[in-house]
Amino acid sequence: MSLPDSGLNSLARAALAPLAAGADVSAPGSGVAAIDRELGSPETADRRIAEFLAGRLPEVVFFLGHGDGAHAESLRRRTRATILVWEPRGMNGAPDLPGVQVFASLGALVEAAAGIPDLGSRQVLAGAIPELRAAMPDAHLRFVDTVKRVLLSARMRRATVARAATTWLGNLAQNLPQLATQTPFDALTDAAVGVPGVLIGAGPSLDRGLEALRQLQGRAVLCAVSTALPPLARAGIVPDLVAVVEANDNSAHFADVPHLDRMLLLADPQGHPAHFTIPPARNLALAVRDTAAGDWLARAWGCRPLESGGSVACVSLSALHRLGCDPLVLTGMDLALTGGRTHAAGSTQGHRHGRYDPQTGRFVFTSEERPADGSWQGDLAPAWGGGTPVPTRPAFNVYRLWFETAAETWAADRTLLNATGGGARIQGYAEVEPGDLAAALGSRLAAVGAGDVRERLAAALARAEAHDGAALWREVATELAAVDAASREAGRAASLARRALAELEAGKQAHLARTLPRLSAAEAALGERTRASRLLNAVVGVMAAAAARGHARPPSADHVASTAWSLRQSRRISEAVIEGAGELKALFGAFSPSSGPAPPRTSPTAP
Repeated sequence: MSLPDSGLNSLARAALAPLAAGADVSAPGSGVAAIDRELGSPETADRRIAEFLAGRLPEVVFFLGHGDGAHAESLRRRTRATILVWEPRGMNGAPDLPGVQVFASLGALVEAAAGIPDLGSRQVLAGAIPELRAAMPDAHLRFVDTVKRVLLSARMRRATVARAATTWLGNLAQNLPQLATQTPFDALTDAAVGVPGVLIGAGPSLDRGLEALRQLQGRAVLCAVSTALPPLARAGIVPDLVAVVEANDNSAHFADVPHLDRMLLLADPQGHPAHFTIPPARNLALAVRDTAAGDWLARAWGCRPLESGGSVACVSLSALHRLGCDPLVLTGMDLALTGGRTHAAGSTQGHRHGRYDPQTGRFVFTSEERPADGSWQGDLAPAWGGGTPVPTRPAFNVYRLWFETAAETWAADRTLLNATGGGARIQGYAEVEPGDLAAALGSRLAAVGAGDVRERLAAALARAEAHDGAALWREVATELAAVDAASREAGRAASLARRALAELEAGKQAHLARTLPRLSAAEAALGERTRASRLLNAVVGVMAAAAARGHARPPSADHVASTAWSLRQSRRISEAVIEGAGELKALFGAFSPSSGPAPPRTSPTAP
């Protein structure tokens, strides 16, 4: 928002200029700014909030500080928004108001924001109690930076779903027969309690950590992202776990890598089907949070879906936490363009290099091995070890926010170390030079015998109980039943929308007055039906957005044209539900509780 006489409004606007330009981050007029008047009576707080809102009706409000609760009470009274408040001074006196959540940590606020459906398309406002902003300027800057990254993350999720939802669902349909035969990853829960767990990323600084990783083999759980496999193989390092979650075919990461039979593969069920034909020791069924497969595995087999921040590295850290590993160590996790590179030398993307141009704010890159060049939007991040901020990508900053949020929330029960030795600083992770890692782990390593890690994992899998493949098919059938119910409801809503539009165009106002309430009820019922299916949500969101393109809403002053637009949009959404339901039935309709499972594509060799 913008208020007169506010010395920091310009700072907040400058910090969020990229977001203000992104229409799919928040509605026009959204932004982060500060209320800049002195704290006074409840009437004063109410006047501030009235100026803050400026007649707008936000769906989500981020706010710094609850003070005596008067600002939150005014927001609650004047809006129907979801209100998320960060209070860095503690929770004493936090207001107990419906729809107002107060958090003592930014990490908890970020988690709550991640649970807001389609945050990237909502009207968002944010503000701060000025006295708190003045007294804690560092906290205010952290708040602004966090809200920036939360909204960017929401925009990225929205864009990713729009781009890849159809591919993900097609992959899932192909992978289901293999998934039904796999042992759930949950069989490894607490299999390595107290054993150090090392997440091996493929950042440019990975080279600095290779010698330390050699020392840790067999004495710590090594979990690598698949991109890191080629440089690890050249160094003679065999990770215990390998994660691959991408929708594109990353099977090239495994080409010519020795000892695959000694690795456990964690492949996302929505990932490329080629990942399910790689013959490691065993493919484990991976349940990832906020995915259809994660929902099904949770209900069918009691799996606990892993936290995921949209990156294979995020899933890998979640997996190590589930194993009970402690400390949790990051290596090769630059999350920055260290030395002008995006990935480690020797990885499939290690050929790419470039430079950050501070004048344009872009990273211009070229390739050593193939005719590829271009540029990305650049950004800056605090440096590992301190010093001058390092160039990075906005997406890397979003992943950094996820790691920092984990450190404040579900991973706060572990010792967290960052032994990358370069790249971006990740708050909440103590920094250790790669060469000092073995010494830092000291007593933890001494308690683990050589080769003991792989034996522990093998023993846990040997104890795993047989699971019912048919239970998975029953969950698919239940979801398809929900899809079918939504399709029938969409048919009713589309018919009513067509009728209302015809009545509007014919000037039959009395008929229209009777039809509109019925349409409203049908739309509400359709919304509930659609939300009951994660599959349908993913497909319909893409189709509805495509259907709306080229159909700009007319001015609200033109009541007839505006109403006609709303009715056509209602019809388009209902038709998108019907079309999406048909596509899902074609993809998943062949699966039923009687479906025979395909033979497992796993190596007979034990890990």
